[in-house]
Amino acid sequence: MVRKLGVIVLLVLTLAACTSSTTAPTSRGSLPVKVTSVTATLTPYNPQYGSSGIPAEQIDFMVGGSPSGLFVCKIKVWRWNKLVASATISARPPGGHPSSFQESWPVSIAGNTFAGKPSDARVDCHMSS
Repeated sequence: MVRKLGVIVLLVLTLAACTSSTTAPTSRGSLPVKVTSVTATLTPYNPQYGSSGIPAEQIDFMVGGSPSGLFVCKIKVWRWNKLVASATISARPPGGHPSSFQESWPVSIAGNTFAGKPSDARVDCHMSS
């Protein structure tokens, strides 16, 4: 019985670790999103913060669901299970209303930049009301 329980727990943990970085629509108006990369960058200089750019992570993601107007995305960046950045953006799809398209946004972070992986970011998009 103990060995069977151990196998079940291991299977559940393995399945949890294999989850995709694609966000499926969860409510009416939600759009499917897939984070494709998280890259260290610096946003333009701001004298208030010093002589170099502001640390940020460039979040590249695909938006699906054929949005036909303004949509809003909430972006969260995690490092070692700690939220290090978040932003809310508004955007419109490129002309022609494609079924999916690429977006890319820098998100200022608290602390140093890091070369993350797609699973370090969570992007939830929905049509604007």
